[in-house]
Amino acid sequence: DPGDTRQALAERCDTQANALRALFYLWPTIDPDGKGLTAAEILRIANVPEHASIRETLVELCDTPADELPTPKSLGKRFGKLAGTVVAGHHLTCRDVHGTNTWRLVDARSKGGFGGLSGVADLPVGNGIVGQDNIGGAIDDA
Repeated sequence: DPGDTRQALAERCDTQANALRALFYLWPTIDPDGKGLTAAEILRIANVPEHASIRETLVELCDTPADELPTPKSLGKRFGKLAGTVVAGHHLTCRDVHGTNTWRLVDARSKGGFGGLSGVADLPVGNGIVGQDNIGGAIDDA
């Protein structure tokens, strides 16, 4: 039934959108100085018991089998697809450091940004930076 397929697809998109929101919210706990991390470094951090919420978020974001982390390659590819997606005024960006992709969460508003959002709630992101997230839960594309 096309209606069931559409509903299942919408639920999957909602789950991944929520996982991206959670990742951005948790990012400062894994990269407090904002220097950036490789996919392999992120996965090593996710295996530490204190970062169980990062692990759960990555499993949801990458749609891997229950409690199975993605490989560094698949996480990097997923981040590549999400790079530039703006959530709470921030987005992932990648830079090459000696042949290795390093991922950082950056303020989207610093490069021209957006004029403002209506109906927003504060969301702590980065080094004490307060971003904004749509109450309705939609992800704003860059």
